[in-house]
Amino acid sequence: RFFPHVGRFVWNEEWHSRCVPYLHYEHPWYHPGRLNRVILQIGMLFDKVELGLDDFIAQSQFAQAEAMKFLVEYNRANKYKGKTGMCWWNLRDGWPMITEAAVDYFGEKKRVFRQLKVAQRNVLAMIDEHRNVVLCNDTLSPVTCKVEVRDAESGRLMFVGTGTCPGNGTTKIGRVSISGQGLALITYTVGGLELRNHYLYGNPPFTFTDICRWFKRNDHVAE
Repeated sequence: RFFPHVGRFVWNEEWHSRCVPYLHYEHPWYHPGRLNRVILQIGMLFDKVELGLDDFIAQSQFAQAEAMKFLVEYNRANKYKGKTGMCWWNLRDGWPMITEAAVDYFGEKKRVFRQLKVAQRNVLAMIDEHRNVVLCNDTLSPVTCKVEVRDAESGRLMFVGTGTCPGNGTTKIGRVSISGQGLALITYTVGGLELRNHYLYGNPPFTFTDICRWFKRNDHVAE
């Protein structure tokens, strides 16, 4: 049990050993700040923190992946509006510990690794924080894309449109009307190749059951 006391977020000694202190005089066994930050991140997305280890790991990876996806897409959607690039870290852990790395010490790729591959495609269709459907094109040639957005739960068509994005630019091609919580599936075609993205909509907190159900049906969107 990683929380020795049921219902309390008190880490055992083995988990304390995976901490990294940020002050030189603090021994890592007595500084669970990094671990508690994981709890904080989970609490920003979900209505409760799961006490089972497998579910706790799943929650932390969902929270990390959605946060990094949002940051990358936010910068890309606002290209040249004070946003011309970003540097994210860290790629891989140097020893077995709990961090925001995309790949753990053992070489296992976390969910965030797969979602960043999607968010950093040369041509990406996405939904921004204002619910605009945006095309971002990091190639030097213009591209024309047909974009469809469907609700993952009901399959309802939420948006369909076509837009042309100039080389090294962005274009808004419409807006999605969204209410409540859910997962929007984005399908778009580039050069005859069908690609996918997603947009988790609604205000947190979400239930872990809902998140698992939506993504279990459509987890290919993170590949």
